[in-house]
Amino acid sequence: MKKIFTITWVFVLLFFSVSAQKTFSEKEKRFIDQKLDSVMAMYLQYSSFSSESDLNNLSEEYIEGFAGLFISPETEIVNDLDLENQTPKRITVAQYIDYVKEWFPSGLNVELPDQNKTTTFYSDEKYLYTIQVTKVLKGLYKNQDWQIYQNKQDFTIAFDDQLSSFKIFSITEVGGQDTCDISKSNAVKLFNRKQYTLAKDAYLQVRKFCPGDQEAINGINKCDSCIEANKKPVFLVAHLMPGYSGINAKNTGNANNLSTESAISYGGGIGVDVGIMKGKKGLLSVGAMLDITTYNATLSVKNYIDSVPYQTHDIDGDTCIVKYNLHSLKEKEKLIYFEIPVFVRYSYSFTKAVSVYARLGAKFGINISKKYSSSGNGEFSGRYDQYGHIVLYGNELGEYGYGNQELSTDTTNTLVNLTNLSVFGGVGVTFTLSGRLELFLGADYTLGFLPISKSGGENYTVSTGHDNMYSLFGLSKATTQALAIDIGLRFKIFKY
Repeated sequence: MKKIFTITWVFVLLFFSVSAQKTFSEKEKRFIDQKLDSVMAMYLQYSSFSSESDLNNLSEEYIEGFAGLFISPETEIVNDLDLENQTPKRITVAQYIDYVKEWFPSGLNVELPDQNKTTTFYSDEKYLYTIQVTKVLKGLYKNQDWQIYQNKQDFTIAFDDQLSSFKIFSITEVGGQDTCDISKSNAVKLFNRKQYTLAKDAYLQVRKFCPGDQEAINGINKCDSCIEANKKPVFLVAHLMPGYSGINAKNTGNANNLSTESAISYGGGIGVDVGIMKGKKGLLSVGAMLDITTYNATLSVKNYIDSVPYQTHDIDGDTCIVKYNLHSLKEKEKLIYFEIPVFVRYSYSFTKAVSVYARLGAKFGINISKKYSSSGNGEFSGRYDQYGHIVLYGNELGEYGYGNQELSTDTTNTLVNLTNLSVFGGVGVTFTLSGRLELFLGADYTLGFLPISKSGGENYTVSTGHDNMYSLFGLSKATTQALAIDIGLRFKIFKY
């Protein structure tokens, strides 16, 4: 039944198609032939744009006569005036006239040495008759250089079934429409392969020869939309990183119960984030920052027994060997680094406004401040080998520095290395505030990869007397760690 229905409709359409076309008598055919010749003769006359009475200037009468040969001033015709192809290959009649006025103020010399009536067909309630001609055009370009054009052109002339209103419907260069069709076919293939830039170039080639081609116009718009959607963004990033930092210190000396405590820290800086691969909802990017970061922590030792006696002189000038036991040592570190984090970041969009991200990277740090303060107490004694190895101790000898003594210091930690290397990772969520601005909130964990301080060596001692105290870093292998909130803004600078 379906096949019968389809065949019936085909016959109906064919019937109306045939019935819409008029069958011309021999007399009418001769009349059409004469009218076609007349149109071509008027074109040959008016296309010179200058009359025989004044061959060196443009004639307004001829300009109006040329425009009147066409269906409308917007009819597209071949641009045979620009042999250097600096302007579109197909232009409107109005633009053609403007180019003649600008480029050929002395008019043109046009010849149509041969004409061949080729095809006739019915379309949009009009009869269309095509005449193929060889056109030869000569003109003095801006009254300076001669320009010569010669090529085959197809003139399509339209008229109605009353055999009136014979007007030029289009002028195309032979092969020109084929060029458009080939370029459009190529553009579609490139677009389907997601090569949007190349597809756009192919559509632009179509518009060069067929500027009014709606498929090419729509194709360019689609390509522009896809190119824009696939462009990768470049962000300027500014952030703050409040959180907790600590120091991992492993005992390498004779300090018992060495422990560390984290402390509030802060950091922040600016940088860039560059997209390198974009999917439908995901974006892979790489970035680098310039940050200032603090690492604050407290190192504690309950008991420290000196294993390296220290030789010095007492207040009387006698040589003595100082020995001590220290208790309740606390050292507060305040380290500041100029850091350069580099990272890989992947974000996934749930909606246009919200996305999540994860990032992984490394930080190279340069120390710019290494202050520390410490406190504790100890029991000091002095041995005098020149007096029979006598040992003096007790609080009554406090003026000699013996007995129970309070210790403290506040100075620069000379054991801290100039550089630091760490790795970090983080996750978070991003909120799109506008087309260019994003707010992100996340959490990062940083772990030191290399020791941040020098080892004190086998002969290192924390103190050489009741009036001095050195860093506990000399007794340990220390690395940094931090857990921080990462909050900031991303400003889209441009896309590429």
